[in-house]
Amino acid sequence: MRKIVNREDKAVSPIIATVLLVAITVTMIATAYTLLENYIPSPIPNTPSAALKVVYNTQPSGSAYNGNYTIYINSLNGNVSVKDINLIVTFTNNTVDEIGLGQVYLNSNSLDFSGYLTIALQSSAGYITSTSFVNLYLHNSQSNISRIALVDTFTGGSIGSTTIQ
Repeated sequence: MRKIVNREDKAVSPIIATVLLVAITVTMIATAYTLLENYIPSPIPNTPSAALKVVYNTQPSGSAYNGNYTIYINSLNGNVSVKDINLIVTFTNNTVDEIGLGQVYLNSNSLDFSGYLTIALQSSAGYITSTSFVNLYLHNSQSNISRIALVDTFTGGSIGSTTIQ
């Protein structure tokens, strides 16, 4: 007579099973991330910053001001589209004008914003760089300019500002 032996075969040891489960889980997570990463919103980019230098020559003429201001954009960290920049001009009588530089660019780089302020833009193919500058021309304005700022509309942050003394 033959003796029949029942063997109890185990597929894998518990340690190997745990390692396999962890490896399969990590692989599945990596695959899901790779497939879905384009649908995850990216963080808001940092606001570019620049140093503004203003050279101006303004003369009072009776009760009105006439003159020009040239805003040089120095040390800009990156190129920014003119569509994403607003120029904020504050006057000594506390009035504030906000002008989109995209409007100036689309209007052949010059825009008569109001009866007293004309803006001219020197940019590189629709982008503000370290070599760009903005000219402001006052025509019979009731007050002088006291502050100039550039704001990034994409992030809502200030690119740079300067006070005019």
